[in-house]
Amino acid sequence: MSGDAQRLVVLGFDAGVPELIVRWAGEGRLPTLARLMRNGASARLSGEQTVSEHGFWAAVLSGLPLGEIGKCGYREILPGTYDLRPVQPLSAGPFFWNGPARSGRRTVLLDVPSMVPDPSSAAVHVNWGPHGPEMPEGSHPEGLLSELETKVPRLPIERDHIESDDSASDRRAFEELRDSVGVRGELVRLLIERERPDLLVAGFTEVHTAAHRLWRHHRGQPGSDPGLADALREIYQATDRELGRVIDALPADAAVVVLAGVGVDDRQDVDPLTFGFCDALGYRVRATGGRRPIDVARKLVPERLRALLARRLSTDAQEG
Repeated sequence: MSGDAQRLVVLGFDAGVPELIVRWAGEGRLPTLARLMRNGASARLSGEQTVSEHGFWAAVLSGLPLGEIGKCGYREILPGTYDLRPVQPLSAGPFFWNGPARSGRRTVLLDVPSMVPDPSSAAVHVNWGPHGPEMPEGSHPEGLLSELETKVPRLPIERDHIESDDSASDRRAFEELRDSVGVRGELVRLLIERERPDLLVAGFTEVHTAAHRLWRHHRGQPGSDPGLADALREIYQATDRELGRVIDALPADAAVVVLAGVGVDDRQDVDPLTFGFCDALGYRVRATGGRRPIDVARKLVPERLRALLARRLSTDAQEG
């Protein structure tokens, strides 16, 4: 580590549910997070960046609105059509670590959600076990990932976040994710020892994958396995233990931030926003209005026929 500036470590508790974190920390089940909240400060995030999980991390780590980041979800409308295309993971952007990295502060990034290594960056960036099958593995500088794997081999776990209705598959996923949390903690400590970073941003992505696979068991939903009722909590506890070990490996003067983003349940009331868009674009006929010819036509013409006709019209005409 270089210079006299304070070291900063940002640890991502990806898809951590605030209510569960507060409850389990208060019960003594998450002692590391409880200690951080007790001895430091904690707050709940709000604003437009909380609407979409795929834009959340980029918005928070840059301080910019979603519209300026250009990533609001994992799909977007293909301009001039109503077709959808996948949004590519971000590599470059106005992120808070750019300035320190360019000025020579040793900067290390590990599995930052929704981001891939940028070859032009001054930061060391490793995607070792990112969340989601669309996220590629790799590193900058090239070859670093392979070198790290000789010391901390990755576990061959399924990182697909698609929910399952197979309890046996969910149990295997739980056991693999629990073990992977421990290996990830070992990797973070290795990077601290090897790179001696002034700035470290590391995501614990197992929490996110576990949320998709284990939420129904946690909630006791129909078809869930009572034997997995505490599985999600155990992933939180395993992650909390590794956060504690990482913090213990840091210099005493390091500032630590734990960022839990997006949660699991839909909590944002988007109905007013959705209905406002539909009204503005003429996609919905108001009970007290909607008497324009185009509104009446949309109501009378079957949806399949409307779709065929729309393909022959310009975008302006479709949205008129």
